[in-house]
Amino acid sequence: PQPVKKILLRWNETDPIPHTWRYGADAIGTNISSFDAMDSLVEQILERLPNIERIIAIGHSAGGQFVHRWALASNSPVWNNSETTPIRVVAANPRSYAYLDGRRYNPDGNYYAIPSQDRINKCPSYNSWEWGLNLEDSRLSAPYVKRAFESAGGGLNEIVQQYATRDVRYLIGELDNLPVHAECEDDDFQGPNRNQRAVRFFGSLKEVYGQQIHQLVQNMGTPHDHCLLFQSSGAILAMFGESEAVKQFGMDTKRNEAVKKFQKQNEA
Repeated sequence: PQPVKKILLRWNETDPIPHTWRYGADAIGTNISSFDAMDSLVEQILERLPNIERIIAIGHSAGGQFVHRWALASNSPVWNNSETTPIRVVAANPRSYAYLDGRRYNPDGNYYAIPSQDRINKCPSYNSWEWGLNLEDSRLSAPYVKRAFESAGGGLNEIVQQYATRDVRYLIGELDNLPVHAECEDDDFQGPNRNQRAVRFFGSLKEVYGQQIHQLVQNMGTPHDHCLLFQSSGAILAMFGESEAVKQFGMDTKRNEAVKKFQKQNEA
């Protein structure tokens, strides 16, 4: 057999925004997206370990953004194995999310709506990819995402409906509440801090689908720290689910505060 050519994949870390891999950009000098790389990794795991019971893809901060958007855009056949080897995605403390329509939370009236034209004029790309699904006006190049959207038979509606079928958990630290400042698309339209951004995006899913999908887990007392968060009871819940967490880790669902918050926030 021909030897496999190995290449080192690197992504631009500064331009046009930091961590271009988080939204599916191509590696420098290649046509290989970060989402291509993730697809390939999971496909090879399934090929080499056919009896694996579950794959959990978890990322923190920019990594949380990455796995969230990968779950949204990926068209890999690995997602078709939900009955044999389900994939669970845990997006932990992301700074921003890709909203599924143009509505955003209005804190003054406690509802979701298209922002006023004055607000949009100040940040016309508020709903472009990576902050929304609009690829036409996006300044961020993501050919993989464009191909995925174009190949979806039902267009963006199919992408939205597909996302609902994927097992996604949003894991957030209760104390990840310091103000964050970057682009207007997330600073002005998604909330003042990572905690509120998670809560607002999770709420937007109910607006889009008419019912709550996915799950949100807030872990008590945890700031923006992946080490503390990933060792917490909330992370165990997000990764393994309530029943598995109780069975495998002996968590007391009646007394554990993370479990109580989990149950309350995910009531239909």
